[in-house]
Amino acid sequence: MNKRPLFSDPRMIRVAVIGGMMSYFESIMAPDFRETRRNHVHKTVEELRTFCDVVFLGLWAEDADNQAISSQLENHNYDVILLVPTMATPPECLVQIVSRAGVPIVIACGHAVHEIDQSFDMKALCTHSVGVGATMLQSMLSRQSNGQKAILVSGHLDQPSFHWRLGMAVRAGATAYGLKGLRIGKLGEPMPGYAHVGMSTLEANQTGFELVEIPHQDWAEKHAAISERDIEEFIEHDLPNILPSGSTFQISSQLKNAVRQVLTLDQVVQAYDLDCGAINCRGPLGVGLSSGSISCLATALALKSGHAFAATGDLLTGVAMWIGHQLGGAALYCELDAIDLELDAFLVANTGEADFAWSGVEGVVLHDASAHSGREVPGIVIEQIIAADAATMVGLSPNMEAEKPFSLCTIEGDTLAAKPTKLKVGHGFFRAANGSCNAIFEDWVNTGVPHHGALSRGHLNEAIEWCGKLSGFSTITL
Repeated sequence: MNKRPLFSDPRMIRVAVIGGMMSYFESIMAPDFRETRRNHVHKTVEELRTFCDVVFLGLWAEDADNQAISSQLENHNYDVILLVPTMATPPECLVQIVSRAGVPIVIACGHAVHEIDQSFDMKALCTHSVGVGATMLQSMLSRQSNGQKAILVSGHLDQPSFHWRLGMAVRAGATAYGLKGLRIGKLGEPMPGYAHVGMSTLEANQTGFELVEIPHQDWAEKHAAISERDIEEFIEHDLPNILPSGSTFQISSQLKNAVRQVLTLDQVVQAYDLDCGAINCRGPLGVGLSSGSISCLATALALKSGHAFAATGDLLTGVAMWIGHQLGGAALYCELDAIDLELDAFLVANTGEADFAWSGVEGVVLHDASAHSGREVPGIVIEQIIAADAATMVGLSPNMEAEKPFSLCTIEGDTLAAKPTKLKVGHGFFRAANGSCNAIFEDWVNTGVPHHGALSRGHLNEAIEWCGKLSGFSTITL
């Protein structure tokens, strides 16, 4: 079989890094001053290299540097431009260059000095004028006719919090860039009566998305063409390596049906170049097919490569899952179900979906779905107990008054240690950080979000606000 996109690692964020300085003051500096400025840039971005393809385009110091930097931006594709002023940086030419690229911009204001003592002279003042450089750049950007905004992150270079926030700003920039032209697969209509989870072509176009309707016949033909040998090879060679450590499963006809659904989704993602979407697998594209099944295993495996698919035809939550995965590396499709009053925490659960990024040391268990998914259906459900961590619920709500017809919504909080239940599906407990569960629930529901959301890892309210600023979405953060 050809390389399967669903089981490839997500592409690294490609970041163009440009340092900034002011050659006007070089005459009072040591001969290696420019090298110290380059070192400042490298210290600023060193932690980004763990998840980004960082490309240093150079240190802008004067107009003579315009052409080299401009040509690199024009001849290569980047997800984010990161400006790193190392001191005061005259912004006019540099801002003109980066504005033409049409790529989200982040400004990293990394301070290197902790204490201003009696030895602090004019040379030190100029050397440590990084705040002046950041202000110059943001001020010049605010004057651009294209209305482009930048995210500014300020902190000290030796503080982990600065590097964490800078990383989140870069993720937010890349997410905002990815939202432009996001290709959303519509795999069947929403479940009957579920019009609140749908998205029209008009709404998608107004938002800047591309809604791609997958013909039933094409899905059915691809589904039928999956061979028994392909299924058996996947179960024997691929599945054990994809599931989290400690996971268990039994080979059955229901597992084979679920794997057929996995491999069909993989082919459709590749054929239609999809980023995310939703499938109504409890209809004609799932249980309605010969050897059909629900799609819990398929959507869980898709998340490993950053392809986010919701169930029930829930296109809004499919997009929310994509955003949550881009920012936090996880996006469990789930509901805010009952509230445990003693814990003041939501039981978050679903009907068999999973995100392996939420797994603890015990892994997951694959069960035949017949007795565990709300009603008797073919396929597999995934028993997953959500690990304890910082967490954010992400949703997309209708906003008929804004330029874009949807708002990005979040609840920030924490998942808690496991508490025993008899559930054999994905579940755990989520406590909101900024109010009681009942109060937060009222605010969440009143945004108009669908009944499912995407549970992502980390505290993401600030990142969601940054993403909204760069992409033009309104935001509601709880």
